Amino acid sequence: DLFAGDSVTLSVTAVSSSATLSYRWRRNGETIRSAGPTLTLDRVTPNDAGIYDVIVRGGASASVSRAARIRVWTPRFDAETGSPSFYSLTSQPWNWREAELEALQMGGHLVALSDRAESDWIKATFLPVLDTPRALWIGLTDEAEEGVFRWTNGEPVTFTDWMPNEPNNTNGEHFVGIANGVHWAGSVAGRWNDYALSDAAGG
Repeated sequence: DLFAGDSVTLSVTAVSSSATLSYRWRRNGETIRSAGPTLTLDRVTPNDAGIYDVIVRGGASASVSRAARIRVWTPRFDAETGSPSFYSLTSQPWNWREAELEALQMGGHLVALSDRAESDWIKATFLPVLDTPRALWIGLTDEAEEGVFRWTNGEPVTFTDWMPNEPNNTNGEHFVGIANGVHWAGSVAGRWNDYALSDAAGG
């Protein structure tokens, strides 16, 4: 695990008796660059989080390295106490349940937003660095009882920031995310919407 601003170098060792080797590094299955046996990420941002591997090709044969998962934690300091809380994007776009499961495996939950200041910080920190047009999952759902939204960490719901005419439960939408403004005409970036489980987003 890394903190925002850290640097890391990934490396792979491959041996070939004769063929010249080439290396294609990937993040979440997508090629990020062709390079040598090392990949350096300088001053990582939340956008660098993901699952990395490299395809090594020599002549007619190719092999894939073991995967390395990188998480990037970004601190936010409480204005009154000065104590930090740490936030991270999920390793890849998941549906809401998968994103909550990954958050649980990291020792937390999808974020519960308690006030405007925290919500604005989340939007400013994470929406601009998403590398795909996806929303940000938050830990709010009415799956247990339609129309009654609850945070997965059990905190009371004291703040909301819905888009106009939301939540509307279209086609059984029970899972809340912060919209990025490009999903559909009229979508408002940074405001909340209820989504279906099949939607893939980041948390």
